[in-house]
Amino acid sequence: MSRVHVAEVGTDLVRDMAHVFEPFGGGKKVLQGREEVIVKINAVESKPHCYTPPDFVEALVRHLIREGARRVYVMDNCT
Repeated sequence: MSRVHVAEVGTDLVRDMAHVFEPFGGGKKVLQGREEVIVKINAVESKPHCYTPPDFVEALVRHLIREGARRVYVMDNCT
């Protein structure tokens, strides 16, 4: 069964990103030694709350690299 965690973040997304991964054992545990990661975002939609904000994507990528990822690929599925 999939697990979902909803977390409130403040203005320092890079710092707050670690809290997003806490319920799953932290970023290192989620990566399980993987050095390449694909992050699927929603970049095409222009309506509010229907796309992944660029500052969130940047914070996530920075966190994954800090946790051990060597390459992070950001992709979307264009509709």
